[in-house]
Amino acid sequence: NYTMRQYRSPAAFPFESLFDQSETTTLPSSFDFAPAPDDYFLLSAEAGLSLKRLNINLRIDNILNTAYRNYMNRFRYYADEPGINFTLRLNYTF
Repeated sequence: NYTMRQYRSPAAFPFESLFDQSETTTLPSSFDFAPAPDDYFLLSAEAGLSLKRLNINLRIDNILNTAYRNYMNRFRYYADEPGINFTLRLNYTF
């Protein structure tokens, strides 16, 4: 999964400039406090097995343990997205 850099984002307006007393600060009509995050590539894999009435599924997300920030996540100003993630799913049909 490849996600390009968001290039149609509003102009970055540093938070510190709001408190700068040396010049009058006028906010643009559309702004953001940080520039858009860089592009990123995520690698995932999934494998499953069926044994009669039992289904076993293993999924691994972000195999390369890439540090990235999603533009649509509100926490992108503070923290990266989660790293490598393992999911084991067992499904038994009665």
